Amino acid sequence: MKNGKLKLLQDTVILGGSSILLNALGIVFQAYLSGRLGADGVGLFQLICSVYVFATTFATSGISLSVTRIITEAQIKPQSKGSVHSILSRCMIVCLVMGLSACALQFVLAPFIAGSILGYQNTSNCFRILAFGLPFMSASSCMNGFFIAERKASKSAASYIFEDLVKMALIISIFNLYPPKSDAEGCVILTLGVVISEMCSCTLNYIMYLADKRRAAARQKAEPGVVRNMLRIAAPVATSSYLKSGLTTLENLLVPIGLQKYGFTVSQSLSVFGTFKGLIIPVLLFPSSIIGAFTRVLMPEIADSYTVGDTKKIDRRGTRILGLTLIFSVFIMGIFIVFADELCMILYSTSENAWLLRTLAPLVPVMYIDGVVDGILKGMDEQFAVMRYNVYEAIARVFIVYFILPHTGTTGFIITIYAGNTINTLLSLAHLIKISKIRPDARKTLIFPSLCICFSALALSVVLKKMTQNSWLIWILGCLGSAVLYAVILHAYGSLPSYPFGKKKKLAAAQAEAEQRLDSA
Repeated sequence: MKNGKLKLLQDTVILGGSSILLNALGIVFQAYLSGRLGADGVGLFQLICSVYVFATTFATSGISLSVTRIITEAQIKPQSKGSVHSILSRCMIVCLVMGLSACALQFVLAPFIAGSILGYQNTSNCFRILAFGLPFMSASSCMNGFFIAERKASKSAASYIFEDLVKMALIISIFNLYPPKSDAEGCVILTLGVVISEMCSCTLNYIMYLADKRRAAARQKAEPGVVRNMLRIAAPVATSSYLKSGLTTLENLLVPIGLQKYGFTVSQSLSVFGTFKGLIIPVLLFPSSIIGAFTRVLMPEIADSYTVGDTKKIDRRGTRILGLTLIFSVFIMGIFIVFADELCMILYSTSENAWLLRTLAPLVPVMYIDGVVDGILKGMDEQFAVMRYNVYEAIARVFIVYFILPHTGTTGFIITIYAGNTINTLLSLAHLIKISKIRPDARKTLIFPSLCICFSALALSVVLKKMTQNSWLIWILGCLGSAVLYAVILHAYGSLPSYPFGKKKKLAAAQAEAEQRLDSA
């Protein structure tokens, strides 16, 4: 038991650390792109990516989750342990068929997508290039699902780190050697970097998988029905992803159109879209890396408990992770609100977008909780519920973008983000509470922490800004000082959960002492 918890912690640290590193590099990289292409160039690339996401959804949707679930279930059954690699081989065939189909379809339809859907005919080469990355992306998704199920998070983390480093190094090198003369040319370079990095990542994944396969002990053929079981798990996730991805793509295409109807120029509308999607949202989601890593590692644990019917373990772990997520996300929200100017100065050398960061910061707890709840529900075989709520969110966002944004401009875009995230999170959380006994204490994990971070961060902000005007110094000291004050106050109030091993040791010691007293009596 203790080894299982230690392994869970180790995998979380590995995935969380790699995610933090990658997201930090990603934010710096986005700032670099903004300096080279401008916010409108970043906006155009974000539009290309929003359309491309629909193709990647077809190539990868539900694959990683279904492979993780199938491998996890096989490991629990003694008679199926030796068939893990045979199961993965069958799953890989399905993945390659999906990836190659998506590749062929996107390559043929590239001119139509660029001209008729996106509205920028000069981006057709971008879609042709991106098509070649889909089979590699599908295969990587399959192998990463296997690594997570095998509790080998380091391999999954290594592939992600390798992929992003290759992409960034390649794009920056080409930009320095052959500076793009237009936004479209810059997007071609970006898509080349994306595809080559996908190929390299897939190659590394396969090498790591082969090494694992050679070390495997007894092997046997998989039981019939592997593909059917995979499709059973993946189908609701895939259906949800297709609908949500299609609606999200439609939303992203309607945003620049709606902003232009409001009165923005084409360049201004792309700039606003790029600022939201490429600069602000990644910053808001950056600290969630550690929470996302824990969710990915927690899902096989939840699936294990669900398979054997251990609902108490699910309730206990679910309540703890939701409480910790709320405490952590409230702290991040407060930091973003109080120190937004300093952070924007550090990242973008200007504080003109600080108001936008402050405006969206209250959404941080909502977005972080949504990811954790979805992970728990998927581990409990509730993919259909997650599917429904994702579709409801996407429909609401498209409705607001189409009917409200043309009359409200940037405010309408902010309303869209708030409404979509809030609807999804509330519905998912209500369903989780309905089917389980997971009950985080809102008073200890949300209300009091919110008051606590307001006091801590604001007090430090006033003091630090009187001492210095250096953005780096204010940001670093503000974060560290706020974290210490926040933790001390929460601990004193009793909001921070106790360390589980410590509780068990104290309980065991108390029981031993009681037994000794009985013996002596």
